[in-house]
Amino acid sequence: MIPSLKESLPGKEETMNEISREEKSTINSTLVDMETPLKTILSTSPRKRMKQPKVSRITDSPEYPIAFYAYLTTPEVNPGAHHIVVYDHVMTNNGQGYNKHTGSFTAPTTGTYVFSWTTFVPPHSRFPMELTVNSARAGIVFVQGDTTYNGVTGMAVVNLQLGDTVYVRSEPGYTPVGNIYSDHNTQTSFCGWCLSC
Repeated sequence: MIPSLKESLPGKEETMNEISREEKSTINSTLVDMETPLKTILSTSPRKRMKQPKVSRITDSPEYPIAFYAYLTTPEVNPGAHHIVVYDHVMTNNGQGYNKHTGSFTAPTTGTYVFSWTTFVPPHSRFPMELTVNSARAGIVFVQGDTTYNGVTGMAVVNLQLGDTVYVRSEPGYTPVGNIYSDHNTQTSFCGWCLSC
């Protein structure tokens, strides 16, 4: 049975009080009149829907699109080669894919994703910073601060399968010099979102 108007609008008592009894009765009787034809249509007609691709999820459908944004709250001093950056302050984590303890994003669903990473360095520092998918390079940028602070942003569009892991690290084959910098004016950050989810 179709629920009454009041049941259909939980927590909307103010709206219900503004609708007259006559309007409520008309709306409820219209809903009841529609119930039988809808049941008949659904039970007798073959379902001719477009075939939807099967999508697996770790979690239920998120209320918002899958997206995350996190940044470093303090500089990382002499991190060295093959260092995974752990962006510790999470601003957005729709879909719960980003882990602030490991610095990695795990795809909660199969799809096409966009990732962006921004790295700042102080003077006399230089780093190649790469985006990795399951430990394989998916993108790389080089940031160098000669006599001043400097920053660079990389971006990549990648197809991920459920459970694939994405993170940012200093390139393993290059010995970096100096520090990765982050403060309230220059935030070293990592973000991503699903285009097809």
